[in-house]
Amino acid sequence: MRISTAQMQQLGVDSILNQQSKVSNTQQQLSTDKRNLTPADDPGGAAKALTLQQSIDTLSQYNTNAQSATTWLQQEDTTLSSATTLLQRVRDLAVQANNATTTSSDRQNIAKEVKQSLDQLVQIANTTNGTGDYMFGGYNTKSQPFSMDATGNVTYTGDQGQQYLQVSATGQVALNDSGGNLFMNVPNGNGTYAVSANSANTGSGIISGVSVTNAATAFNQPYTISFSSSSGQLQYTVTDGGGATVSGPANFTPGGAISFGGRSVSISGQPAAGDSFTVGNSRNQSIFTTVGNFLNALQSSPTTTSFNNVANRTLNDLDQAMQNIDGVRASVGARLNSIDSTTGANSSSKLDLQKTLSGVQDLNYAQAISNLSLQMTGLQAAQQSFAKIENLSLFKYL
Repeated sequence: MRISTAQMQQLGVDSILNQQSKVSNTQQQLSTDKRNLTPADDPGGAAKALTLQQSIDTLSQYNTNAQSATTWLQQEDTTLSSATTLLQRVRDLAVQANNATTTSSDRQNIAKEVKQSLDQLVQIANTTNGTGDYMFGGYNTKSQPFSMDATGNVTYTGDQGQQYLQVSATGQVALNDSGGNLFMNVPNGNGTYAVSANSANTGSGIISGVSVTNAATAFNQPYTISFSSSSGQLQYTVTDGGGATVSGPANFTPGGAISFGGRSVSISGQPAAGDSFTVGNSRNQSIFTTVGNFLNALQSSPTTTSFNNVANRTLNDLDQAMQNIDGVRASVGARLNSIDSTTGANSSSKLDLQKTLSGVQDLNYAQAISNLSLQMTGLQAAQQSFAKIENLSLFKYL
């Protein structure tokens, strides 16, 4: 077969260009640390690498969400800690004001601090996070959830919702807690039963907490203990919510048990005829109402007995408020622990995926350097042979 000079030259050029292309490809692999420079180099590997990278990116986003949730929850816990400290101070003031040696003037001074505490409690409930969102507004994080009018009445305009962030493929975490559940819907009394004295009472009777004498007996309505005098003897009568008599009339003994509906209470001191007390199941009451009722009792300078009944009820209500906040803080702590565990699992999975991705797309440097050396040798051989073949002409000898 005859090969023309043009053909020989073209074959030589093609050989040089082919070797140069191989050298260039290997150099790019070394500079990018990637085995495949385009999907065409390994379509199957490219598809697998894309899937792995998407999974890695998703796990990274989950951990970013987890960090944001951690920041929210840590700030909530700090805020609720401040609320508990404030309520504990109000409780200490209630104990102080309930002391027999405390004068009316002392109570007025205590009232000033309690008023400041009430204002501060509203501010705490309206706390915002670093992005300006209200922490306790539920879903409604852009509007102030709590407001207090001129009479001291506090209203809640948020909702009962909780915002969530996805922190794993199957797990979400609540970022916040509703102010309604935290501050507005707190069981009063001891959480099961609540007692109160009629504000118009004139005697010195102080009612105790409720004791259960027969848990099987239904207790689903308020009972009223009323006092009257018969032949110079003070007597009590217990009526249910419909006005029907369930106990009495019976002679009253200070500190003696008054039983009804499978429950019993005692009343110390000496009630007056016409005095009354109410015993019922706990009802939801806002923390602001609890502090406000105590403040009103301090400011109105009531009789010692009347104030003692209010103060005793305040102590029970404050205990329920702090217990409610402690329950939410426990939930926050559990969520933070869950986030830590989830973040650790995400990071471990991400590392495994990165190792797999490395095996699919990363370059074997030792092999690539060896290939580059061979390809450089091939390129040099092609260039030298082309130069020698170019000189093969009889005209050179003329």
